[in-house]
Amino acid sequence: MHVVAAVVELLLLRKHDFDTVLKATIMKEWTHIKKCLLEIPYFEGWSAADIQDICMQSKILNFADGETILGNTRLFIRILKNIRLNMKNGRNFKELLKMV
Repeated sequence: MHVVAAVVELLLLRKHDFDTVLKATIMKEWTHIKKCLLEIPYFEGWSAADIQDICMQSKILNFADGETILGNTRLFIRILKNIRLNMKNGRNFKELLKMV
């Protein structure tokens, strides 16, 4: 059982409705994300299942030339280093997501 302190919205769709309304759009987005990921040498050795998992949890952000990107870069770099280290030690992407 999970308790949430904030307001939550839940969308429930039957499989037929999902396939009819959303599937094509989501698959197009995941295909685009996968194409972008596979252009980065870091992801070359990842399995198809790991790539699919990361596509399902990713989104692409676009920034203008020269735009300052704000965020917790130290945390992001630490997460990337941990992923790289753990994958070298035989952990797969699903296991790593449980750690984050």
